This record gives sequence, C-alpha cells and structure tokens, in this order.
Amino acid sequence: MIALCRLDGATEGIQAVENRSIAGKIIVYPACKGLELTELARLKEKMPEVAGYLKDGVWNKEAEEALLKAYGKSWRKTKYDE
Repeated sequence: MIALCRLDGATEGIQAVENRSIAGKIIVYPACKGLELTELARLKEKMPEVAGYLKDGVWNKEAEEALLKAYGKSWRKTKYDE
C-alpha cells in the first residue's frame, strides 16, 4: 500500500505507518500544499483526475505528473531520469 501527502503531512504519514493504519510507503510531495494523507486505494474518490493514470492501481510517473499538474506544478526532468 502506498499513500501520498504534502511535506507538513509527513509526520501524520509516519504515525500512520507506526500505528499500522497504513502499511507500506508514504510518498511526500513538498510542492503539493493541501495534499492530505491519501492512500492510493482512496485516490479515485479524492482525486479521480490523478487516479485515472494509475496502472493496475500502481503509482507511476504519469500519475505523478498528473498530481503535480493538479497542484499547479510541472514535473521537471533531472539527470537521474532516463
């Protein structure tokens, strides 16, 4: 299970993992202010415009780009991208 959150929600994400209410990874997006801690399983109800990019329920580059676009940020390539 993966969940997404903003930077100021990272503490909430860590607590959720510690309490085992979320099992798995928390991906933190500092640029996405207002992004609540959201499990991918609930993404369709909270952000259908992003959930449509999941592949078999799996987080990927396209979903990330849609998330950043929804929050008015553009995805930037780095030297680590292929």
